[in-house]
Amino acid sequence: CLVTASTQGIGLAIAGRFAAEGAKVCVSSRKQDAVDEAVAAIQALPGVDKEGIMGVVCHVDKREHREAILKLTKEKLGTIDVLVLNAAASSFTGLT
Repeated sequence: CLVTASTQGIGLAIAGRFAAEGAKVCVSSRKQDAVDEAVAAIQALPGVDKEGIMGVVCHVDKREHREAILKLTKEKLGTIDVLVLNAAASSFTGLT
């Protein structure tokens, strides 16, 4: 299971629930410290296989980051059976 933007809020809740149900999970964020904290939080959940949880820094607006997270997740966890696209990218900068 790969969940983008999954180091806080609903993304973290989704990743944590999949892990609690026995899934291998990859979490992601644009910031390494957020990834590390999310991995530790999910690994601390009761019954979670700590070896089946990983995290990768990924900015979904960058093609090379998207390619890297897919490659790294497949290498460590095997197939990606579930992909949760929780992140968004936009060039919209707000109303002026």
